Amino acid sequence: MSKLVVLNLGAGNLNDGFRNVIAQLRLKDGKIEQFIGSLPPAPELATLNQQWQLLYYALHQRFDVARRRLFEVEEKGLTNISVRGFQELCQEIETKFNLWLDSPSFLKVDHKLRTKLDQNEEVQIIIETGDRTLHRFPWHLWHFLEDYQQAEIGLSNLEYSPINLEKKQRNKPRNKPRILTILGHSEGINVKADQVLIAQINNAEIVFLVEPKSAEFHEILWDEKGWDILFFAGHSHTENHQGIIFINPQESLNIKELKTAINKAIKQGLQLAIFNSCDGIGLAEELSKLNLPQIIVMREGVPDLIAQEFLKYFLSALQQNKSVFCSLREARERLQAWDNDFPGGSWLPMICQNLSIPNDSIFKISFDDKIEVPKKNKSNVKIFFYSILLLLLILFVAVKNYDNYSLNKLSSIISNLLVNNQLKSENITFEEEGKILIENLYQALSNKDFPLAETFYDVSLKQQFNPDFFKQFSKVTVNNLEVSYQDMNIIKFIGENNYIYLDNTYQTEKRNYTVSKIGNQLQITSSNFIEVTKPR
Repeated sequence: MSKLVVLNLGAGNLNDGFRNVIAQLRLKDGKIEQFIGSLPPAPELATLNQQWQLLYYALHQRFDVARRRLFEVEEKGLTNISVRGFQELCQEIETKFNLWLDSPSFLKVDHKLRTKLDQNEEVQIIIETGDRTLHRFPWHLWHFLEDYQQAEIGLSNLEYSPINLEKKQRNKPRNKPRILTILGHSEGINVKADQVLIAQINNAEIVFLVEPKSAEFHEILWDEKGWDILFFAGHSHTENHQGIIFINPQESLNIKELKTAINKAIKQGLQLAIFNSCDGIGLAEELSKLNLPQIIVMREGVPDLIAQEFLKYFLSALQQNKSVFCSLREARERLQAWDNDFPGGSWLPMICQNLSIPNDSIFKISFDDKIEVPKKNKSNVKIFFYSILLLLLILFVAVKNYDNYSLNKLSSIISNLLVNNQLKSENITFEEEGKILIENLYQALSNKDFPLAETFYDVSLKQQFNPDFFKQFSKVTVNNLEVSYQDMNIIKFIGENNYIYLDNTYQTEKRNYTVSKIGNQLQITSSNFIEVTKPR
């Protein structure tokens, strides 16, 4: 079990100092040990932090780095910008920050904490302060963490309240976490990488919403089953201390606009929100006011690749049954490998904690060690078996003088079994499986193999299927399939169909598809026309 240290800086700021610093060591039996100190004025730290921000954005704009924010930050006349100069500034900040924390009036607090803590145990250190400059400060540079490898630092509001869970959530905890993943506006960035990583979690119930409308976002937060984790990837930024997320190319939302829906989600068990997007300080501040237990954001604009690598490292640590705090530290430290390519990237991740949550009930996520992939030798045996079965059926119907349609029908059924079994034998995602299934449908339609095409549909669509309609086309194709919704058993796509007529004219239409897991197979359970995009 972890220990909790709360460092309350009290009233004050870097210009005037913090005269009443209270450190509390909260023990598992409910007892509290308390130590008192102070921190002197350090206005130079505020100045260095401002310089760091300016150089950080200037460097990344010079490198033309894709970031998860829509707006550029002015360089304000900066010249002679270099990675080396930035790294020297980082070192100066670390040195002067630790000199400040080594002040005699605070060092006694440091020493007392060290006598009470085991270097091998997990320690969560929470900084309580209303100074917004210190919210953005890289607290992980505190040398205390070098001696306590299982320690991590988070932030907390000065005011917080306990959460009143709804009765059904108190009485019936979930067996596995439910994760709501919002993939927002993604111009110039690759949020599909986040989607692939999240989809690989195989002991959680995951729902994906891609560029949802505001109404859709609100509605799904009210889901009566509740959520454990809210994950957002896309563009965001902080404006006038208010966090804003861009959920699609036309719409943005701030936390005040989501307040009622998020409050409902928290009461239904929401434990952790992760915003893998730019400049999330404002999001963290607003969500903390709603008493969300844990919030992970990026302090500044985050390069797209850094966001992807952070998520990969963070999930990897969680899959080893590490706590959210320890997983954050591991992910942040592993990002240091990218500091030469993306200077300052490892300084970005931060966590906020609601201190009203008892230390022994802080949310811990468990995932399976690895994703299970069917062994190829077993799949090859199945494919061999189905191939022999197909051959025998063809010989059988030939002997029995079955008509061509019956023969095609039988061979098509076996072909569909082969397609589905081949999908299972490869290490591919649900999204890729769905796309392959729809593409195989249109390949069968183009080949006029209507018995095979029919096997891709579920019972209701089979009844609606009319082969004669497709006989007027020389070819039918599907392109640009994009996911619009996904959970454990259903995935929805929107795509474009090209209908090429016998006279070589064509028409392009937009259509949606729903692919569902039915038993051990995938089938298309819905397909609807949306609009004509290029008329014949």
